[in-house]
Amino acid sequence: MPVYLTLEGGKVLEVHGFGSGRPSSGPHTVKFEDEGVLAIYSKGLLGWKKIYWSSFGKLEFFVGTVGVQTGGGWVGGGFGVGDAVKGALTASILNALTTKNREYAVLTVVDNDLATGAQKHFCMGFQGIDEATLRRKLAEVIPAWTEPVCVQLESVFSQCRDKADALEAIELVTGCLERGILSEEQAERILAVPKKLVPEAFATATPQITSPSRVEQLKTLSDLRASGALSEEEFQAEKRLILAGQ
Repeated sequence: MPVYLTLEGGKVLEVHGFGSGRPSSGPHTVKFEDEGVLAIYSKGLLGWKKIYWSSFGKLEFFVGTVGVQTGGGWVGGGFGVGDAVKGALTASILNALTTKNREYAVLTVVDNDLATGAQKHFCMGFQGIDEATLRRKLAEVIPAWTEPVCVQLESVFSQCRDKADALEAIELVTGCLERGILSEEQAERILAVPKKLVPEAFATATPQITSPSRVEQLKTLSDLRASGALSEEEFQAEKRLILAGQ
């Protein structure tokens, strides 16, 4: 099984939304595996065990640096791959650290339930890599990691003949664009046929996603939903207005 990137020696800093069970205190490994799958492994008394996996379509990644001082204070910031601050979530994670005088490159994996809007997050710190290197590695790996699935989606959506299916495809792909998982080039290929079926929907959604102002608005909106300031219904309503240019 091809592995596009392996991050070893991860220390669990914070988890949310995975039930009452907390991962072991032992080392963790993150692997970007074949078919766009992200997997997290934990080492316990009985060896390595896969404790989480998900396809890329509902994931979002944030990278930062945290320096922990005596008493658990922190300095630094938590920034997404696209340089968007993950405010409330990042602050909560960073303040949870207690190790003294250590610096971590922090990777936060956010798992978005596309049906309900609920989120899970898994945050790990790595001492063997700095933030800039981690960010660069992700930027290099993600396009190659998602490409096999993009090829499959391109084939599936090339058979699209129904407007409802085309709109579903556009929603799926623009969601991945918002989260920085797909590139513009990949999106253009996947949506070549849906664009012809519903050009009016594609025209209002995709070009605006490429605009920095639209991206910033969508990121801010996502942060508000993550913090609980917006319900899923409110989030979707505001998102439609942004995509419509209102």
